[in-house]
Amino acid sequence: MIWILILAYVIFLIIYILYSLAALYHLREFGFVGDACHTVIILYSAIAIAIILLSFILLFSSI
Repeated sequence: MIWILILAYVIFLIIYILYSLAALYHLREFGFVGDACHTVIILYSAIAIAIILLSFILLFSSI
């Protein structure tokens, strides 16, 4: 049963990473000079990495 949850989590994580890469690509390609794109890229990357690391810690501490 736990393996089904881990598989679902891995699928979710792959989709989340692909979504994040698409978001960062669009910010980099279609952002305007002088707007907050670079700040948003840094903040979004930091938050996404924190979410992924925290979820790994929570997942593997419960196994």
